[in-house]
Amino acid sequence: MQSELATEKDILLSRSLAIDKERVRLATLMTALFYDLATEKEGRLPTAPEQRERKLLSVIGKRRKPVVLFVDEAHDLHHRTLLGIKRLMELVRSGGATLSVVLAGHPKLKNDLRRPHLEEIGARAEVFTLEGIRSHQRQYIEWLLNECAIEGIQPEDVLTEEAMVLLTERLATPLQVEHYLRRTFEEAHKPGFLTNAEKKGVKTC
Repeated sequence: MQSELATEKDILLSRSLAIDKERVRLATLMTALFYDLATEKEGRLPTAPEQRERKLLSVIGKRRKPVVLFVDEAHDLHHRTLLGIKRLMELVRSGGATLSVVLAGHPKLKNDLRRPHLEEIGARAEVFTLEGIRSHQRQYIEWLLNECAIEGIQPEDVLTEEAMVLLTERLATPLQVEHYLRRTFEEAHKPGFLTNAEKKGVKTC
């Protein structure tokens, strides 16, 4: 989504790069917006609350385009930060501009937004649930092997059909697939394994 929006000329893209989401506050997100939207001539974002808000509104207003802010790992955000985001969006709207915020996170985020103390923001949020690779494990494994293999090597050249079926049935997430594929190949390269496998007619990496 970020890649698609980055090519749009009518929408301004901003991202929060702060890693420790549990310590991210509204001021951090406002700073991210300012860094991505402001020019060098506009100086720095003030630290005093009233001056900071006015400066940020001025910068957003000058751009005359809708702004979208992406926050990853948003399930770790404090509930006060979530409420602050809603109020920031309202403040920008009152200034005649548009700010949308995309919060990406684990299912915990959706559950948090349903809690009574977050009803103020949860009622205004559109929730989209992505099922990941569920029911598409085989396609993901094949894609991953194609991405990692040298040219001319196909997935069936490094995994037997039996192994592919087993991995597809047992694994549910991309992290699991990557972890156990790595372990599979590590086992395949142990001394003596290839010889024994070849004797049995097993195709392996």
